[in-house]
Amino acid sequence: MARRNRALEWEVLSEEEWERLNSGNGARQDATVPVVQEQRRSFSRLWTIAFVALVICGSVSYVVWRQTQTGLKRSNGGLFQVAIADASRSTPQSDKQVKVTNVETHILGNGMAIVDVTMMNGTGYAYRYNQFYRQDEYSGWQRTSPDVSFWGEEKTAETTYFRWYFRARDQVAVTQVAEQLDQVYVQIRHDLGLAAPTVEDKIVIEVQAAAHSSPTPTVANRLIVSSPLLLITPAQVSEVEALRGHLSLLLIQETLGSAQAQKPVWCIWRPLLSGLAQWQLHNVQPTLVDSQTLPAQALPSLKELLNKDETCLNLPVTRLPPAPDNPATATLAASLFDYVAQKYGRNAVGMLLTSFRHYSTWDDAIPAVFLTSKETFEAGWQEYVLTQRAK
Repeated sequence: MARRNRALEWEVLSEEEWERLNSGNGARQDATVPVVQEQRRSFSRLWTIAFVALVICGSVSYVVWRQTQTGLKRSNGGLFQVAIADASRSTPQSDKQVKVTNVETHILGNGMAIVDVTMMNGTGYAYRYNQFYRQDEYSGWQRTSPDVSFWGEEKTAETTYFRWYFRARDQVAVTQVAEQLDQVYVQIRHDLGLAAPTVEDKIVIEVQAAAHSSPTPTVANRLIVSSPLLLITPAQVSEVEALRGHLSLLLIQETLGSAQAQKPVWCIWRPLLSGLAQWQLHNVQPTLVDSQTLPAQALPSLKELLNKDETCLNLPVTRLPPAPDNPATATLAASLFDYVAQKYGRNAVGMLLTSFRHYSTWDDAIPAVFLTSKETFEAGWQEYVLTQRAK
C-alpha cells in the first residue's frame, strides 16, 4: 500500500507575536493596546487645544496693545495741536513777528501733561516756557494750573546769608545755586559800595511751585521766585541758570534799592543805575540777559547817559528807579561800567557809584575817582565801545 505524504505549511511570525505567544500573556497585552492608543490620542488633542489657545491669547493681546498705542498717539497728537493753538493765541496781536518755533509734549500720566513751548521774536531772540494741561473726558486737553503735589515734599536749606524754602523737585537746581549765591551777594554789595552782609540777618528765599511770568518784588527781606520749571527764559538756558539768573536779578534790585535808601545818588545819574543792574546781571548769568547790541551810531557821549529831565537835576533819587524808556541807554551805561572794571579794576565801580552820591556832573565825578580829566576818560570809553561794536 502506498504511503500518503503530509504537506507542511509554514507561517512567518513577527518578533512581537513570537514574544506574545511564548510569554503566556498575550491575552492581557491584547487588551491594553487600545487603552494606550486612546491615551496617546487624548494627549495629542490636549496639546492641540493648548497651542490654539496660546495663539488666540497672543493675538488678542497684540490687538489690545496696538489699539492702546494708537489711542496714545491720537491723544498726544491732539495735545500737540491744542498747544500750538494756545501758544499762537498768546502772541500779542501788535507783534506779528513773534512766532512759535517748537512745541514738545510730555505725558505725565493720570490725565496730566506738560508742554514745552519755544517762541521767537522779530529780532531772532528765542525764549521758552512750560505749560501744564489736563485731559477732560468731554473737552479734551485744557490748560490747567500746576498741581503742587508734582513738586513733592517741602524742604529747607541754609547757607551763610540765605535761608531757603523749596520742594523736592527743585532740590538739584537749588543746591547748585545756593553754593554760588552767597559769593554773588557779597560781590553785588561790593559793586554798590556797601559793606559785606551780616550772617545774623539772613535773607529768606522761597522757590514756589506757582506760575509767575517774571520775578516777584521783594518784601521784608524775602525773595520769592517761581520754580525754574515755570520761568520764562531764553531758549537754551538750563533750570539751574534760570534760577540763578532770576534770583540774582531780584538780589540786585533789592540791594540797589537798599543802597538808594541809605545813600541816594543824584537824580541826574538815574539811567546809569539801570545800566549798573544790567552789567551786574550779565556778570552773574550772561545767558539770561537779552543780547543788546551797542547802538551803531556816532560815538556815544557821557552826556547821553544822564537824565534828560531837568526838573530833577539837583534832587537825589530816593527809591529804585524804573527802567529807562530807551533800552539802548541802559546798554551804553552797562558798557561804561564794564569799561571801568576792565580799565581800572572792579573796585572802581563802587567808587564811581559813591561819587554819584556826592557830585552831579561828570566834570567833578571823574577826576575825583580816576584822577584824570573827563575828556580823557570819555575817549577811552568811546574806543572801548568801538571795539565792542566790531565783535
